[in-house]
Amino acid sequence: DDKYAARVGDDFLAVYDTETFTVLDKKPIKIDGIKDFSWSPDERNPLLAYWIPGTENNPARVSLMQVPSRHIVRTKNLFNVTECRLHWHTEGDYLAVQIERAGKSKKQLLNSVELFRVRVKDIPVEVVELPASSDVLATAFEPSGSRLLIAYREEFKVNVAFYDLAHQDKTGSLTIRLLKVLERKQLSR
Repeated sequence: DDKYAARVGDDFLAVYDTETFTVLDKKPIKIDGIKDFSWSPDERNPLLAYWIPGTENNPARVSLMQVPSRHIVRTKNLFNVTECRLHWHTEGDYLAVQIERAGKSKKQLLNSVELFRVRVKDIPVEVVELPASSDVLATAFEPSGSRLLIAYREEFKVNVAFYDLAHQDKTGSLTIRLLKVLERKQLSR
């Protein structure tokens, strides 16, 4: 709803009120090591997602914060992370976190997508594992539905996988279901 704007600084996040152009509560939010952030597109529930790289003693972390209260509604620790990319569903129903991890040999990068179900109580997180040698090229949501596309390169071919995020299993729980993988396809952005 354009009530707020934000910027990352050295170990802080400054959130501005766009009516007065001042920092909320007259002080930035101290977040040691913050690397990147992304606003939820949902106007009814102003959330901000951000990630912090890991250090020797602490894992990397993705957090969801309510604005303006600064209340952290969900945090997920991630291990051996080299890079994260944050992708919101256009209606704010899901947050997909594309993760690159260092493999055991530290030479190989492993990719996965962690999916936050923002509308479900306690915001559960599910993992979409990709083949070990894959490189994620694109992650995108269906504009007003519950399907997710992940395009990834595996060796010299590009595969495009489609997932249903609102599939109900036999117990009635929501699960991620692989719908189809298109193999060896061309991809344009």
